[in-house]
Amino acid sequence: MTAMARNLGLLDGPVEPEYDRLVALLANKLRAPVGLLSIVDKPGRRQHFKSLVGLSEPWASRRETPISHSFCLHVHDTGRPMVVPDARVHPQLCDNPAIQDLGVIAYMGAPIRDTAQQVVAVLCVLDHRPRNWASAELDDLQTVGQAIANEIGLRQALHLTQQSRADAESAAAALEETDQRFRDLALNVPGAIFRYVMRPDGSDWIEYMSPGCHDVWEVSEVSLKGNPKALWDTIVPEDLESMVTSVRQSAENLTQWIHRWRIRTASGALKWLRGSGMPRRLDDGSVLWNTLILDVTAEAAAQERLTAYKKLLFQAQKQDSIGRMASSIAHDFNNLMSVVMGNAQLLQSGAVDDDAPHLLREIDDAAKRGGALAHRLLSFGAGARFVRTDVDVNATVRSIEPLMRRALPPKITLETDLCADLGRVGADLSFLESALLNLVLNARDAMPEGGRLCIRTTRHRVDEGADPATSDLQPGCYAMISVKDTGVGIAPDKIADVFEPFVSTKRGDGGFGLGLPMVQTFAIQSGGSADLISEPGKGTTVRLFIRAEPARGGPPCLPDPAA
Repeated sequence: MTAMARNLGLLDGPVEPEYDRLVALLANKLRAPVGLLSIVDKPGRRQHFKSLVGLSEPWASRRETPISHSFCLHVHDTGRPMVVPDARVHPQLCDNPAIQDLGVIAYMGAPIRDTAQQVVAVLCVLDHRPRNWASAELDDLQTVGQAIANEIGLRQALHLTQQSRADAESAAAALEETDQRFRDLALNVPGAIFRYVMRPDGSDWIEYMSPGCHDVWEVSEVSLKGNPKALWDTIVPEDLESMVTSVRQSAENLTQWIHRWRIRTASGALKWLRGSGMPRRLDDGSVLWNTLILDVTAEAAAQERLTAYKKLLFQAQKQDSIGRMASSIAHDFNNLMSVVMGNAQLLQSGAVDDDAPHLLREIDDAAKRGGALAHRLLSFGAGARFVRTDVDVNATVRSIEPLMRRALPPKITLETDLCADLGRVGADLSFLESALLNLVLNARDAMPEGGRLCIRTTRHRVDEGADPATSDLQPGCYAMISVKDTGVGIAPDKIADVFEPFVSTKRGDGGFGLGLPMVQTFAIQSGGSADLISEPGKGTTVRLFIRAEPARGGPPCLPDPAA
C-alpha cells in the first residue's frame, strides 16, 4: 500500500492542517503528550509521520523514524488496534529502541483503512510513563481514526476519478490515433477494405467501407454503408451462384473466404475482383468478415495472355516433335509405299493371276498400316486445349509404343516396365502422349552412339516432408512415369534451368528448349509435377507425377524405392 499512500499525498506529502487538527484534538482529549498519524514504509525501512504532536527532536523535524523504532508496525501488519500500558514489559516491544530514544512507555494505536479495507495509516498516542488506557479512550481514538479514514476515502475516490478520467482521455487519444492510422492505411491500400456481416436470418450488412470502393465499384463508401445489394447487383450473372456458394461455405465452416469473380460497373467496365477475409461468429449468431477486395483485372488479362502463350508454345513444340519424328519414320513410309507400288506393278503386268489375292492383301495391309501411322501423327497435331479425362496410363504407353520404336534408331533399345496395378488418372490424353513422345525424342538425341531407354510406371505415395524432391506435391497417391536413358547426361550447373522455356541442353541447333517446359506444364495441370535427375556420362531420368487414387482392390500406394 506504499504506492497508494504516496499517490494520496500521505507518504512524503506536504503538511496538511486538517490532519494536524484532528491529531491535536485527539492528543488533547486523551491528555497524551504525543499524537501521531504514521505511514509505515516497509520498502524504505522507515515510518513517516503525516501529522505529529509533541514528538521530540530530531524526530519532529525529520518527520520520520527508522522502522526499527516503530510500534505502529505491529498495528499495520495485524490490522488490529494495539493497547500497551508499559512497553518495557511487553513481550513484542520490550527491546524496541524507541523506549530509550523517544521515551515511549505507553502506546495506543488503531489502523486506518482505505475504501478497499487496506491499511494505509496508523493513528496513535504515546505517553512517557506507564498508563492503563481506558476502553473509552480507545473508542475516542478509533472515532478520530474513522474521521481520518473518511477523509482518505474521499481523497482516494477523487484520485481514482482523476485517474479514470486521465485513462479515458489517454484511451480516447490512442483510439483516435488508431482510427487515423487505419484511415491512412485504408486510403493507401490498393482496393477496398470493408466489414461485412451476415445475420442468422440471411440478411446482410456492410458495417464499414473504405474510400477505395470508388476505384473498385465506381460508387462512394457513403452509398454502400449498410447497402450490400448495391454490390451484389454488380456481379456478372454467370458468377453470382459461385459467389453465393463461397460466402455461404465460409460462414458455415468459419474458414477463410477467398474468391474471384467479375463485375460490371455503372460505366459498363468489366472487371475481375479478388476478395479474401477471415470470418468470426458474433454473439448473436451473425458472421463478420474483415475483408480486402482487390481489382485484379490487369492480372486476369495477363493470365489469359500467358495461357494463350503457353498454348502457342505447346503447339509449336508439338509441331517440332512431329517434324523430328516424321524424319525418323519416313523410312517406314517408303517401305510401305514400296510394297504397294511393287505389288501394283505385278498386278498390272497380268503375269501373276494366281497370286493376285495375296498381293491385294499385302497392298491392303500396307495401306492400313500407313493410314494408322498417319492418323497417329495427325492426333499429335491436334489443338492444345487441355481436356481432363479418365486416362489409363499403361494403355497409353502401349498404344504409342510402336510409334516410339519407329522414332528410335536400331542401336537404341526400348524397354517398358509397367505397373500392373497402376489404375487410371485424370489427365489430357493428347498431352500425355505428346509429353511421352517429347521425352523419348530427347532421350534419343542424348544417345547418339546408342544405348538403353526404359519407360517405367508405378504408384507413388507422397508423405508430408518425407522426400525433398517431391516437396511441391500435396500428400497423397500419384501415378509416376519415369523415362530413363543411358545417354550423355546434363551438366550439374544446367539442371536447375532445364524446365525454363528456350533453355536447351542440346548441342548446336538440336532443339528449341520447349519440350521439358511443356512436359512440366502438363504434369502441373494434371495435379502433379515433374523433376529431372541426371549425371554426366551416365544418363538422365525424367519423372512425371500425376495425381491419382490407389487402384481399387489393389495393394496400397507405397513410396517408390527408385526412379
